[in-house]
Amino acid sequence: MDKFNQSTASAAEVPPEVEAAREQDSKTEKTNTDSCCDTGEQLQLVDHQSEQKQQAEVKAEDTSPNSACKAAGIVSPESCSDKNDTNETASTLEETGLLHKDDSGISVERTHDESSGDDAEVNLNSGVVQSRKVDTVVDHASAMDIDATRNAQSGPESRDYEVEPHLDESSRDSQTSSIDGHSGSSDEVDLGNASGSSSDEDVNINLDAGEQPKHKWFAYRELSKREYGTSNRRSSMLWCDRYAGSLHVVQRFELMYKLDKHKGCVNTVHFNHKGNWLASGSDDLNIIIWDWASNIPVVTYDSGHRNNVFQAKFLPFTSDTHIVSCARDGVIRIAELSSTGACRSTRRLASHKGAAHKLSLVPDSPHVFLSAGEDGVIFEIDVRASEKPNKLLTCKENNRKVALYSIHANPTNTYEFATGGRDQYARIYDKRKISPDDESAFKKYCSHHLVTGSANTNIRANITCLVYNYNGSELLVSYNDEDIYTFDTSHSTGADHQHCYQGHRNSATVKGVNYYGPKSEFIVSGSDCGHVYLWDHDTERIVNFMQADEGGVVNCLEPHPFFPVLATSGLDNDVKIWVPSNEEPCLLPDLKTTVSKNMKKRKRDHRQDGSSDFIDGQMLWFLMRQLRRRARRQTGVDRDTLDSESSESDGSEEDSDDTDAMPAPMQCTPS
Repeated sequence: MDKFNQSTASAAEVPPEVEAAREQDSKTEKTNTDSCCDTGEQLQLVDHQSEQKQQAEVKAEDTSPNSACKAAGIVSPESCSDKNDTNETASTLEETGLLHKDDSGISVERTHDESSGDDAEVNLNSGVVQSRKVDTVVDHASAMDIDATRNAQSGPESRDYEVEPHLDESSRDSQTSSIDGHSGSSDEVDLGNASGSSSDEDVNINLDAGEQPKHKWFAYRELSKREYGTSNRRSSMLWCDRYAGSLHVVQRFELMYKLDKHKGCVNTVHFNHKGNWLASGSDDLNIIIWDWASNIPVVTYDSGHRNNVFQAKFLPFTSDTHIVSCARDGVIRIAELSSTGACRSTRRLASHKGAAHKLSLVPDSPHVFLSAGEDGVIFEIDVRASEKPNKLLTCKENNRKVALYSIHANPTNTYEFATGGRDQYARIYDKRKISPDDESAFKKYCSHHLVTGSANTNIRANITCLVYNYNGSELLVSYNDEDIYTFDTSHSTGADHQHCYQGHRNSATVKGVNYYGPKSEFIVSGSDCGHVYLWDHDTERIVNFMQADEGGVVNCLEPHPFFPVLATSGLDNDVKIWVPSNEEPCLLPDLKTTVSKNMKKRKRDHRQDGSSDFIDGQMLWFLMRQLRRRARRQTGVDRDTLDSESSESDGSEEDSDDTDAMPAPMQCTPS
C-alpha cells in the first residue's frame, strides 16, 4: 500500500480533500483487515479498495488547474510527469495543427476564446499564457465543459461555432439592408462601388430620406363605415377618392394589359372627361381612341401632322367629339369625330416656327386652350374663332428667346399659367398683366443650386415638364439631367424649392412628370432606365418602382380622372395600363442598383461639357422646312409660291391640304 501511495504522489500533488479521503480509507482498511481471518478475502478487499482510490485520484486530477488547462487546449509542464512527457505532448499538438514554433524556437499553442473571438498563445516551455487582446483564459478554464476539450483536440475545423469575418460598417450594412431599399441601417447608395469601380466624384443619394410614408386609408374601417351608413352624408365619389389616393393602392400597381396598335413610339396619352376613353398619339402620325377597359380601339384616324405627334387631348364638354393635337411640325390641329366613331375632318388652328410639345386646357372654357412652341411663342386658341389665334407673348430671357417645352394652366385661377423650357426658370404669367410692352413673368422659380452664378453653373438644366397640383398651390417641375422639384406658388419670386425627388434619370427625351391622386398625394415620373417611379409627396420616399418600357425610356404618364388607374407610354409601340391588383405591396426589386446606375450616368454626363446640348429645336425645324422645300422643287411646285410662303408672319398658316412629298417622320430623339 505504501508503494501505491508513493507512485501516485510522484505523479501529481495530492489535494487536501484527497489526503483526508486516504486517511479515512486507511482506517477502514485496518479495521477490515483485523476482522478478516481469511488471507484470500483480505487480499481481495485490498484490491477493491485500491481500485476505489485510483478512481478518487483521477476525479481529483480532473478538477485541478492543469486538467482545466488541458480542457481549454492549454498544456502546462506541470501536467506532465517529466520533460519527456511534455515533448511528447507538444509533438502531438504540432501534428494536429494546434501548436507552432515562433522565430525563437519556443513552442506556442493557439487557443480560442469563445466570448471574445480572439486567439491566445501559450508558451509551452515557460508555461506563460500570451494573448493578443485578452489577458488570460486560465481563470475561466474550470467553467468549461467537456465539449471544449473535444473541440480543442480535434482542431478548428470541428468547432461548433463560427468566427464572423471582419466587416467594415458599410459592408455590414449592405448585407443587412433589405432589397427594397427601405430597411437596414444603410441609408445611402454608394454610387462609386455600385458598378464595381471607384471614382473621385462619386455621388451618394439617400433613398431613406424623410419619414416612412404612413397609411391613411384602412379597408376595414372604411368598409365598416360604408356598411353601417355612417358615411352616407358624404358623396360616394369622396370614398373612391380616398381609396384612389391611398398608399395601399400605389404600392400594389401592376400591369393590366397593353394597348398595342401603333407602329411607332407613343408620345401622348390622355383620358377624356368621363374617363371611359383614352386618346394616344404616335410617331406613325395616327391618333387612336381606345375603350381602354375593354382593350378595343374605337377610332383610328390620320392626325394630319407631318411629323411626330407630341400631344393629343379631348376638349371638355364637347361630347368627346373634338380632339386637339400638336406635333414636331409646329402645327396645332383639331379633329372632329362623328357620333358613329368616324373622323369627319381635321383642320389647322395655329402654327409655331418650331416644334410644339404641349397643350394646356383652360378649365372653365371648353373651347379655349393654350399652346407653347420651341419658338418661344404662346398662343391662346379659341376653336370657335375663324381669325388668327391670339398671340399672348414671346418668352424671353435677357432679350433672348427661350424655347418652350411645357405649359400648364392653373386649375383654380384660369388667368394664370406656367411655362418651362430651355433654361432653368419656371415662369408664371397672368394674362391680365401681359401687354405688348411688358411680357415678363410676374413670378419665377428655380432651385437655388441651379441659378446662374451658383457653384453648379456647369450644370445646364432645362425644364422638360411642369404641372400644377390639384388646387394650384404648388408647381411640380422636372429638369433635364437633374431632379424633380416642387415650388410653393404663394411664395415670392426666387423662392427655393419645397421638395426634391431623386432616383430617376431624365436625359434622353423630353420627359413628362405628373401628380397622382385626387389631392396630389404622390409624384409619378418616367425614366431613361425604362421604369416608372412613384414618390410619396410629403416624405419624398420612393413607394413604387415598376418596369414599364422594354425600349428603355418612359415619357408619358396619365392618371385616370377618378379611378385608381395609370396609363404610361414611351419608346415602345404600345400604351400600358396599370391597376392596383397586386395582392402584396411591391418589394422594389433592384431599386438601389438601378438608382446607382442612373446617378452615375448623370454624373458622367455632367463632367462632359456640352454633352446634353443637342441640336436646337428651331434649327431642326428650319432644316426640316428646307428639306420640304427641296422636295417640292423636285415635284415642280411653283417657286413664287415658295417665296410667298417664306414671307409669312408668325401666325400665318400653311395650306391644310398640302400633301406634297416631305421627309419621313422622325423617331423619338433626344431633346
